[in-house]
Amino acid sequence: MLPFGSKPTARGAKYVLVDPFYKFWFRYVYPNADLIDIGRGEVVQEFILEDLSNHVGPIFEEIIRQTILALSGKEVLGILFPKINSIGVWWKKDKEIDLMGAWNRKIKIIGEITWSAKPYNSKDIDEIITTIKQAGFKGAKLIIVSRGGVTRGAKHYIEEHNGIILTIKELSTIWDELYKQEKQQHIKINNKKNKNRQTL
Repeated sequence: MLPFGSKPTARGAKYVLVDPFYKFWFRYVYPNADLIDIGRGEVVQEFILEDLSNHVGPIFEEIIRQTILALSGKEVLGILFPKINSIGVWWKKDKEIDLMGAWNRKIKIIGEITWSAKPYNSKDIDEIITTIKQAGFKGAKLIIVSRGGVTRGAKHYIEEHNGIILTIKELSTIWDELYKQEKQQHIKINNKKNKNRQTL
């Protein structure tokens, strides 16, 4: 995996496991196989419960990126999402931006995704805005996705800059809407197939 927007020949690629089940296996099961073999699975279970947020966080981020891509050009909950045809993660040295979306390589969406139960606050906003400015990205729609919601100060800043805030409440509605749209699309396709068969 390369930083979003990089050329295919660029250096600095990261090798990552995509499948969440393989991620779980190599994070928890494989390193603790000896404990599991001698029947001490409860020790492993305790560790998993303590560390699970670290495992779920990156998976949640990828789910959100795919959700934002699926929302390309659509209006949901009164929010018009920018039209994009690519999405990913950008990083450089110790700086990282979780969410970047583009239309034909022009950046249209930029933002942060957090699985933390702690509300996204003004300090978090300052950090992501600083990173965006240092990276030289301008003119993109700011999107903050926070499992723990946002504080009043952060909400004010995001709304003042015409940004988008998505919490679990909004995401649940969005996922329901996307499911309905997909279901309707399948019905249309099946109806069209049945109509074509009848004309043969």
